[in-house]
Amino acid sequence: MNFKGYVLPPHVKYFDRKFSNELDCLHAAIFMASCVDDEEKTQNYREHLQIQEAYLRASIGELVRFHDLVKTTQLSFYKYSDLTHFLILLRNFNMHLHASELESGSTLIEYAGQQCRYQSVVVCNLSDVCFESLDSARRSCDKEKFLRLRDNFESYQRNLGIVQLLYYICDNLSDSFYRVYAKI
Repeated sequence: MNFKGYVLPPHVKYFDRKFSNELDCLHAAIFMASCVDDEEKTQNYREHLQIQEAYLRASIGELVRFHDLVKTTQLSFYKYSDLTHFLILLRNFNMHLHASELESGSTLIEYAGQQCRYQSVVVCNLSDVCFESLDSARRSCDKEKFLRLRDNFESYQRNLGIVQLLYYICDNLSDSFYRVYAKI
């Protein structure tokens, strides 16, 4: 992945009003993701993490909602990526089994020609997302593919932070949808 990151949240391309639900999903996913990285901390650190975790689940939920809405449009463009596939599985894990847990993380980035440390958060309990416990995983892939999806997602989020990864996914979904919609 050739990824440079976002200083500001990405801008969703405008679609026609008949796709307003899809547009709303991407706007909501980006907004909720931006709240995960919010610097305003409460007095209680654990309480702050729980709020961030709730925003993460909300952002992932909106991305999966986008995915479900696009499937109903009968547009043939939509072939979701491995990252999106794992997000769907992670959403199912969050909704039915156990909530994602976050921990602080950082990565070196280049900003305005300078090396900087970008502080973010990462999902720390991805190893808990177990193939055997997820019906949706067993229906959509074999165990080997599931482990590859999970490891791939883990690598990206450790390198970028979960918020930058969510921005990247939102931006790609928006671009793909816009390119197809512009042809209609």
